[in-house]
Amino acid sequence: PADDGAPDVRAERRQRERSNEGGRRLTQVDLGRRGVDRAAAAVERVLRPRQALARLGIPTPRLVSITRKELVEEYVEGGDLYRALASGSADPSLAVGAGALTGRLHNGGHVFTDNKAQNYLVREKILLRTDLGFMQKSGSTFARSMDAGSFLASVIDLAGYRDIEAAFYRGYRSETGRNLPYLSLVIRNILAAGFSSDSRTAVRNMMLDSFKLLGA
Repeated sequence: PADDGAPDVRAERRQRERSNEGGRRLTQVDLGRRGVDRAAAAVERVLRPRQALARLGIPTPRLVSITRKELVEEYVEGGDLYRALASGSADPSLAVGAGALTGRLHNGGHVFTDNKAQNYLVREKILLRTDLGFMQKSGSTFARSMDAGSFLASVIDLAGYRDIEAAFYRGYRSETGRNLPYLSLVIRNILAAGFSSDSRTAVRNMMLDSFKLLGA
């Protein structure tokens, strides 16, 4: 009969539909897994530098929540280090602390890269390091100079710069036993234009003789 093959055709059609449906379900599962993997990778990128700092004894603010798109840290009432130093009432040991934490990080084989004073939060006399997106493993002179230079550039428009610079140097040397990396002042001067809000004070501070702070 002409329709002998019809049941087989219908059976094959049903088999293909079930196969396609299963493929769609598999694709949805794969996409879900990829989303989870991306979220996990994002969390890992945030946690990795914090774990490295914890091993080195460098404190960071407590994480309140973290997602692939957003990170929320605890509120630190003391504000950032730049604001504290700019007020003129800050304990000079805070700048020593920033230098010491920078030196400790360098001893551990890492650099912050973006080491401006605004990236240190102040809780009483304790500094907490935040904004770790550019932290990386490096022991190069240029990378270490970026850390020292970016910190000094971020405070070069302050009237008390000379004392802050000396305090940062003391803290750095107390941890490393070395002077600041020799490119630090060159990088400070390059970055200063973008960091300073008082160009006249910044230029005056750049003219100070700071070369005794540098190492070979």
